[in-house]
Amino acid sequence: DPEELDSFEVGLKSTWWEGRALTNVALFYSDYQDMQIPGSVGTDSDGDGINDGFVGTVTNAAKSEIFGVEVEANFLFTENFSAQFSASFLDASFTEYLVGDVDVSDERQIQNTPEEMVFVGLNYNTDLAGGNLLINTNYSYRGDVQQFEIAQPDIDQEGFGLLNASIVWTSGDEQWLVGLHGKNLTDEEYRTAGYCFGFSGCPSALGLENNTTVFFGPPLTGFVTVEYRFQ
Repeated sequence: DPEELDSFEVGLKSTWWEGRALTNVALFYSDYQDMQIPGSVGTDSDGDGINDGFVGTVTNAAKSEIFGVEVEANFLFTENFSAQFSASFLDASFTEYLVGDVDVSDERQIQNTPEEMVFVGLNYNTDLAGGNLLINTNYSYRGDVQQFEIAQPDIDQEGFGLLNASIVWTSGDEQWLVGLHGKNLTDEEYRTAGYCFGFSGCPSALGLENNTTVFFGPPLTGFVTVEYRFQ
């Protein structure tokens, strides 16, 4: 059946510090009724009483509430030096989650919904060799997440941060761009997705394979870019 969402938001957008600072703040509340939850259930294709496969399902399992605050800011400290900041803080929870006729909302969490996310970026630009040199570094943090509503330590991800940096030179006619880039400079190991089909440690056994698959984000990566723009 359809899910219903009532959402309310109030915010403030402001410019201050003689126009060198922009800040946006928003508070919001969301109330889900008949929330649609994707999932999987085992299937018995040959009638022998053993689930040898599985199919995807969508059910109106849940009601949930989400409270949150979002902050965005841009600062121009000098003509050459600027910064960006953004953050979000969430309190998201199921108020009802029915499996059959049993409410298990205390045992479920909303998937891929961190309680906190933060981003900080610093930029410095200056003239160099007849062009412009831009130096950027940024740090982002993402709080704990569960891949699915039921906790699974082998595939869930604890909070982690990523540090990136880049140096890009642009020629005076803006036709040439040469860049040096570094991603995940602290070589953080972090999970981005996963599936748990096993019989031990998984929330449910789907099919006959005892298999857990985990996908990770890129490790420390460095690369050079060269761009030419035709005019």
